[in-house]
Amino acid sequence: MKVSFFEHLLSASVVVGFLALSMARVSNVKHNKQQKDKFYRFRWYHLYNEDSLFLVYTYLSIGLMRLDREDLKTQQSMLLEKLRRRFGSWTNKEITEFYFDVLKGYPKPDMASMFKWVNDKSNEREKIQILDVLADLAYHNDLVTPSEFKFLYQVAADLKISQDTIRSIIAIRQSRLDSRQQRSSRTTSHQSKASIIKRKLHVLGLNHAKNQEEIRLVYRKLAKTNHPDRFANKSKSEQDMAHERFIEIKVAYDYLMTHFK
Repeated sequence: MKVSFFEHLLSASVVVGFLALSMARVSNVKHNKQQKDKFYRFRWYHLYNEDSLFLVYTYLSIGLMRLDREDLKTQQSMLLEKLRRRFGSWTNKEITEFYFDVLKGYPKPDMASMFKWVNDKSNEREKIQILDVLADLAYHNDLVTPSEFKFLYQVAADLKISQDTIRSIIAIRQSRLDSRQQRSSRTTSHQSKASIIKRKLHVLGLNHAKNQEEIRLVYRKLAKTNHPDRFANKSKSEQDMAHERFIEIKVAYDYLMTHFK
């Protein structure tokens, strides 16, 4: 049977259309791969933009959260909420997908290059916002570990934030914590008080205690070991960290002396 010119043309059009669709799919896959690759091969020399800042917030937050994996789900939810507030022009879906893309790939970046990029491109206000997010994550369960304190002070130093500023950031959280605990001591149930007491015992390195005398003995030993005077010959950041740790121990002890029966 003889095939007409139009039938030839139709067949050719179908083939061309199929090839075009295939090429578009390949191009789309390639584009998506490139989009994913930018998360994992980021080198901190991009222009100052929201994508780059998102990576800074996320990399540092993940680094902090990995120091204390207790209640990681709550920390993660808190971080996503803070990212939504900071990157308000993004949709919740974009923020969540971007975060989990980074989390799944989480290659440790060149931290020195990252901090240099932030210091070169960002301003003081943005850097303090980064520290605010990290401090809130550290205080999420009202129990900041020494490694978390160290992380906060180190990030502050790397961001060229003054020691007075990071001390103020931490003091604000500590003040809020103390206020909550004071209200809790008056208004919460026995079970809630027991939970606070347990956390305070953990600060002193105790799982439980028989009486206040046992707590007092442990406190005296810790206070002597962690007294700031013992760090007089150490670096400024180590002295500050020791000071914060000493305060943490004292706050826990004072609470236990009032509420532990």
